[in-house]
Amino acid sequence: YYRLNTLSFVIPPLRKRLPDIEPLARYFVHYHAGQLGIDVLDVAEDFVEALLQYPWPGNVRELENAIRSAVIYSQSGRMTVECLPTHILAGKAGPANDPSVSGFFSVRRGESLENRMELTEKEMIEQALLRNNFSRTNTARNLGISRVTLYNKMRKYGMLRKNE
Repeated sequence: YYRLNTLSFVIPPLRKRLPDIEPLARYFVHYHAGQLGIDVLDVAEDFVEALLQYPWPGNVRELENAIRSAVIYSQSGRMTVECLPTHILAGKAGPANDPSVSGFFSVRRGESLENRMELTEKEMIEQALLRNNFSRTNTARNLGISRVTLYNKMRKYGMLRKNE
């Protein structure tokens, strides 16, 4: 251990390194767009602002997964706030991402059960897609629904690209 521990680094969590978020996000956008064969022409300011408001309990790995998801949902080559997963837009850690809040859902005053259920369903689909590398067949199987049902839910929540 002591031979290996000759040089150690202390890197603060991403939430304490706000200036790092935008360059990391831009890097991940271009990296994943290239990997997925998607043309991304622009990153909107509201997209970056939403990233800065989120606490990032999963640090850089969570940021990368959120960006990859957003690249897939981007339309017309523009990364907008609508491309981001819903828990990031809410500005708080989602239960699927942060084990410390697993099973805990905060309910806003006046929020209907139907709206909360739709939000939860969308988040579950997003997380299942990420876990399955965006394979719809595997995602549908893991969620216990048909591929047609998954496709219809993705269309309902605006999770499909324009040409689909």
